[in-house]
Amino acid sequence: ANAGELERAGERCAGARVVVDALLGTGSRGELSPLMTAAVERINASAGLVLAVDLPTGVNPDTGQTAGVAVRAHCTVTMGLAKPGFFHAPASRHVGDLFVCMARTDFSTSSPFTFGIIKSSNIPSGRNRSIQSSPAWPSAAT
Repeated sequence: ANAGELERAGERCAGARVVVDALLGTGSRGELSPLMTAAVERINASAGLVLAVDLPTGVNPDTGQTAGVAVRAHCTVTMGLAKPGFFHAPASRHVGDLFVCMARTDFSTSSPFTFGIIKSSNIPSGRNRSIQSSPAWPSAAT
């Protein structure tokens, strides 16, 4: 991405009802580049609902520290397990409602793939919350 592309994306973010943050993944560490910092600032300035994929950009998934600036998501959909850093400040203020996508494989059945979502609400409060499983996967929370 270059500055022109960022400008056009920022204009679209400003009026969007939903903004999806999938800029960086779990392998990113340290300070964000100036271009990524500008992108995060545009996302944070948008009026729409912000959905982070796997983790909010700028959040360290292990420690919960932020890279100076980080996306403030309304909700985060992460894969496999909740990242340990999500439950520590300052990351806990950036995650929003947390949804954990789980997948199972059982090749002995006619439908070998099962997907489910478990939800832990209001991670930013720092209080323990119960995790509720989706009807598609009733044993996800156990």
